[in-house]
Amino acid sequence: MSRLKLLACLLVFMPIFQDEARASYSEPLFRGAEAQAMGGAFTATTDDDLSLFYNPAGLAGAKKLKFRFVNVTVEASDDLIKSSSVIMPMLSGGLNSNSINSLIGKNDYIRIQDVSTFSFQGFALAAIGDAQAAVRLLNPYNPTGTIGLQTTYGAQLGYGTTLAKFAKNRGEIRFGVAGKYLQRAGGFQQPSITDLLTLNTANIIGDYKTYGTGIGIDSGTQVIYNFNKKFSVLGGIAVTDIGNTTFSNSSPSQLSSFNAGLGAKYKSHDVLATFAFDYQRVLDSIDWQKKIHLGMQLKFPLLTLYGGFSECYPSFGVGLDLGIVQVLYTSYTGQLASLVSIDPEHRNMINVRAEFNF
Repeated sequence: MSRLKLLACLLVFMPIFQDEARASYSEPLFRGAEAQAMGGAFTATTDDDLSLFYNPAGLAGAKKLKFRFVNVTVEASDDLIKSSSVIMPMLSGGLNSNSINSLIGKNDYIRIQDVSTFSFQGFALAAIGDAQAAVRLLNPYNPTGTIGLQTTYGAQLGYGTTLAKFAKNRGEIRFGVAGKYLQRAGGFQQPSITDLLTLNTANIIGDYKTYGTGIGIDSGTQVIYNFNKKFSVLGGIAVTDIGNTTFSNSSPSQLSSFNAGLGAKYKSHDVLATFAFDYQRVLDSIDWQKKIHLGMQLKFPLLTLYGGFSECYPSFGVGLDLGIVQVLYTSYTGQLASLVSIDPEHRNMINVRAEFNF
């Protein structure tokens, strides 16, 4: 029974990721609630401090001094939320075969991230802290799958500038670049049945205490054309983690991604409407439907509504602006397999931000 309890604790707290069916799947380091609410389409329309993570060219739009001293996101899969009635008894020692079986075949995933930023006149500096935990085991009679635990922290610095302006204030061409210094420990393992039955911790979760160093570069461009004071169209290209951001230990790399996007913005009185389309991971050999991201934002003085499609699955979000503090809830579905509709996972995100603008 003691081995079963230990295995159950590992399943609850150890993060999972991709098995062989998901070899092409890679989680980005930064996944913002606002972008996910818009289906992940952010390449062309981003224009504040968070452009640092999507397209550094957007930093050219960050003119005012902003200090975002709190930016906490908690993200969890539906399976984790539904399994809470099973997990809590486990933690208090109430364990049986039914409770273990109830976790098999699900993805109990959680991510906690805090990103503080400081931006001014095209520059942005961010401090990053990220922790992920999840478990996926298939087949209760012959359990296989992926288990892992990964923590990442570091800093990212970027600059965006205007290269050229169109005549009569019709728009501009932007360029941006960002560098990141990261420390990462842990990763995602595919333990054998023997490892699971014998509780070989080293093979089940790997080395989750030794940090490795990674240095990465992002770059991007944006083109903005203003038809008038109310309506603008935008285009953008970004390459994140150029050449892959690898780590000096065995932790998984941040894979390079080439993304292209189009967008439009319309402002009338106190309402700003934004429409965005992204074709992401352009060079990756994956289902073309996984590359499609479409989103919309309606921003009112106190309320912001979001909607979209990410990899052909719907997403939505609701944000409240309470002055210094903003709160945003996001619902979206990600596809863990390389083909759409094979292994979808629905996730929920709560983001709380506190910032000063000068």
